[in-house]
Amino acid sequence: MKGDFREYLSIAGKSLGGLLGKKEFLLYSDIGVRERILLQFSLEKELRENELYDIVDKKFFILDYKNDSEYILITTKNNGEIYYYSKDRKILKKVENNFNDYIVKLIKKYNRSLVEIKNDITSGNILNII
Repeated sequence: MKGDFREYLSIAGKSLGGLLGKKEFLLYSDIGVRERILLQFSLEKELRENELYDIVDKKFFILDYKNDSEYILITTKNNGEIYYYSKDRKILKKVENNFNDYIVKLIKKYNRSLVEIKNDITSGNILNII
């Protein structure tokens, strides 16, 4: 991991101070580590089968996913570019240049008033092993 995402994990990674919760950001979900690893491997296999080698070569990490068909990926090379992938439509597109832009966009979308989200998990299982 490089760049913004690495810095985020080292400074605020285990909690975003209650600005986002498990519904808004996969890193804060209670998904198990084993399930997370299987998800990562199955998506990589699918991307290869769909000949989307560019994202696979950039070594991606799944930041988020919705409805088991839409994924947000961050590359571990090239300063952590953010991509969207639709499993149903087989579409891959770059959506942000870096993690900071992505996280700011999420906060503006889900918590524009910056009110602390209470009674929600703010440290997911995947983060607990980091």
